Formats: sequence, structure tokens, C-alpha cells
Amino acid sequence: MHELIKLTGTVVDDSAERIPIGGVITFAKLLFPFQIQEANSWIKNWNVFEGVLLGVVFSDAEWLYLEGSAVMVGPSIAITAKHVIEARFSGIAEGLENMHCIGITSLGLQMWAVKKVTYCLENDLAMLGLELISAIDEGDTLNQSIITTKVPEIGENVIIYGFKAADNRFQRESICKPYEPMSKPIENMLLFSQGKVTQHFLTQRDSFLMPWPVIEVDCPSWGGMSGGPVFNHEGRLIGLLSSSIETASNDGPSYVSLIYPALTMVFEGGWPAPLFKNPTSLLELDPRACEIEGREALSFVRSEDGKSCHTVYSPFKK
Repeated sequence: MHELIKLTGTVVDDSAERIPIGGVITFAKLLFPFQIQEANSWIKNWNVFEGVLLGVVFSDAEWLYLEGSAVMVGPSIAITAKHVIEARFSGIAEGLENMHCIGITSLGLQMWAVKKVTYCLENDLAMLGLELISAIDEGDTLNQSIITTKVPEIGENVIIYGFKAADNRFQRESICKPYEPMSKPIENMLLFSQGKVTQHFLTQRDSFLMPWPVIEVDCPSWGGMSGGPVFNHEGRLIGLLSSSIETASNDGPSYVSLIYPALTMVFEGGWPAPLFKNPTSLLELDPRACEIEGREALSFVRSEDGKSCHTVYSPFKK
């Protein structure tokens, strides 16, 4: 039986209010190498991700919905699967719903308001510009993953992580701030599944269901894990869970959107705001802000209006 954990937290108006002028916030980059023997199960110690793995939460006037997962890739920048957002985007655009991300750290729940969403038009990827809405103190650390452009080889093991809610929705309290996502506890599980890479589709799997770069992994995955990070054996981020095939034997496979098409996407947002005065891409960020193994595998030419980008990827091997 999966172990349910309740998430609760408090939203603040100024997350840095307790930090004095001249105080320091550290942004750290973490690896998540394999330390699990089982093929798939749930994780009891959520602190291990230190806020890098995120749950994607939508809320309206009455309900909360934990719809998918995401991963932190830069200073207050996350990536999720585009399809996690698409079904609710009209409600967000009309101001009927709000979108947040939540992560667990050793210091407790960390909550983020989603301020900007940038779609990767030709892939199942979306960039999220976040703003911290949980209080932090001087010396606290905000964590992110380390990216690699290396495609795992056929037969290589990878591991998928993601959240799964205990219910389809959770009722909010009758009186709370319209942007407050955590007025009632959300019960959910943190799941993982690992398996071997069985196929590469470096341009597209097909022209209809997955017309973008994916790899096939011989393991199952479940609803809510969509957008969750996929790491290689060294603990570097190689992609995000896009979809899986549900069978009677519950053995998959799962399909992972490779991360490299997102690296040249121009996005807005990020926190603290002074770090992101102009639109940029992860590839163009200072390597100290976003660590990418194999940057040299990517080159790109952006259109004059900046709205499109031609990206060339040369498969990277160590």
C-alpha cells in the first residue's frame, strides 16, 4: 500500500522579508544518482529532493487539483510537460484558476506562484517562471537539477519520479486569499519507476501522438507523474515523463521527452526578478546559474523577431 503524505503550507506576501539588506541566498545544483533497488514503488523520504522535484497545483474558488509534476532547472525556473497545463490554460487566461508549484525540503514545504508559462510549440515541454511565496531566511538554499544533453544509450537504466494525488481534487477553505494554494492539505504520494531504455526517437516517435524527440523506457508510470524528471544513473536530468502505455500487466512502456529542445526556448520569469530583466534561454544563462553537461552539443539560430528558433543537436557522448 502506498504511503500518503499531507502537504500544508503558509503563503507570505514577501518571501524575503526576513532577509536583511546584504543578506545571502544560495542557489545550489544537485545530482540524484540511483540509490534504489526496486523497479518501482513510492518514496517515504521526500526531503531527498530538497525542492527540486515539484508538484503542479491548480486552484479555483472551491477546489485544489494536483495535476502533474515538474523539475527545477534554474534559479526559480522549472520545466513540466506541456499537456499538464494545456487542459487548464483557458481557465488560467480568464482568471478563473491559478497555478502553483510545491516542493518538499528538509526545512518544510516550499511554494511557488507560476508567473510566466512558455510553451515549446513542437514538443511536450513548457517552461515555468516562478516566484517564491514561502518565507525563507538568510543562508537558506534554493536547489535545482543538473542537466545533460547526453542521450542514454539503449540498455542504459534511467529513473522517473513524480507525484500522484490521492484524489482528483481537494476542497479549499471558504475564506482564503485567491492566490493561496494550500488552504487545505493535499494528500499525495511520491512515486518512482526505473527501467532500461529500449528505443531512441531523436526526431519524433510518430507524426501524431509524439512528433518530438523521445526515448522509450521499459517501465510503467502513472497519472500525475507527467512532467516529472527523468535522471540517468549519474543523477543528471535527461528529460521529462511525457506519456505511458497502460496495459493489463502494468509494465509500460513509458515515453520520455528529451530535455534538449527546451534549452534554446526563450522564456520570461524567474526569481529574484532582477536576475531576469530580459527574456533568455537556459543555454544562454551563465553556467553558474544553469549547469548543462554537453552544452557544445547544441547550436541554434533565432529568428529576427525572436519568436522561433532553429536548433541543431549533435548527439553527445562522453
